[in-house]
Amino acid sequence: MSRSRRRLLSEAKKDLELAVTKALCNAPLRRVELNELLAITQSDLMRDYGCDLYMAERVKQHTKSEQYRMRAQDLQTPSEDLADLYPEKPYTRTSPMNESAGRMLDYGHVVSDSREGRMAKNALRETAVDAYRLHQMLDDEDDLPQWCEYKIAQAQLMIQSVRNYLEYKLERHHEDLPGEVEIYLGDDRGEGFDV
Repeated sequence: MSRSRRRLLSEAKKDLELAVTKALCNAPLRRVELNELLAITQSDLMRDYGCDLYMAERVKQHTKSEQYRMRAQDLQTPSEDLADLYPEKPYTRTSPMNESAGRMLDYGHVVSDSREGRMAKNALRETAVDAYRLHQMLDDEDDLPQWCEYKIAQAQLMIQSVRNYLEYKLERHHEDLPGEVEIYLGDDRGEGFDV
């Protein structure tokens, strides 16, 4: 065996002896030391490093706890390549990313960034289109089944209750409410209705 190889083996053995000593003292281990201690068995510790059974168990136990500590630390500490993906300030539900994103019209005290207003506006747009199509399909003399009349009345009441709630919330925030709007939905023949 060459001199340089013996020297490397001697240094590796001393490093491992230091890791065993640190483990017996419950000192924090470096990642290299942890990997070396995970690779050896209790019998190796007893044979090569003069540990009795109690000491070997203590070394293995500390090695496991250090492994768990490092895993938890890795979960909490982003790596360098991911560091630029996250904003510097930790953002949570109580400290959202974009606090000026929208008005707080919910029951809580924190504005979420889920863009519920956009989703509601899309649903209302589709509801308005459906209502207009139904309006165009029906004649004044048509006879509808009772369940159709009931569903239309329920939809009207539900939309009206949401509008009343939001008007109340906006008044409490001292915001101007949209005025009464004249809506004329007509077709090219000039037929339509005013709201």
